[in-house]
Amino acid sequence: MTRKPLGSLSLAALVVSVSLLCAGCAVPLETSYESRQAYVETHELSNDVTEAILAGRVIVGMTKEEVEATWGWASETDTSEAYGMNLEWGREVWYYHSHSTFIGPEAEVHFNNGQVEAVSPTH
Repeated sequence: MTRKPLGSLSLAALVVSVSLLCAGCAVPLETSYESRQAYVETHELSNDVTEAILAGRVIVGMTKEEVEATWGWASETDTSEAYGMNLEWGREVWYYHSHSTFIGPEAEVHFNNGQVEAVSPTH
């Protein structure tokens, strides 16, 4: 009977565990062009919003649905007083992380009553 060294087995288990954990938390900062194009073809949008979605950009005035069509699901959302912010009623912040960083969000989208109020890259 051949035995594997305990160290290599533990390392393999660690690599698999970290990979599974990260697969669920890493969100791309952009959806595919094809999915964005399908979205704009099936929704009535202003010219500015249509151009922004096709270009993969989030702009002030977009709805939450339009942001999701452009960048996908946010890595995190905040509607509370977390992170030291005092969010008023109707305000929300969506945080987008890339695959390459775990040091905080690469972009924040600030909503007021369901529409983008500000977009800020954080790096």
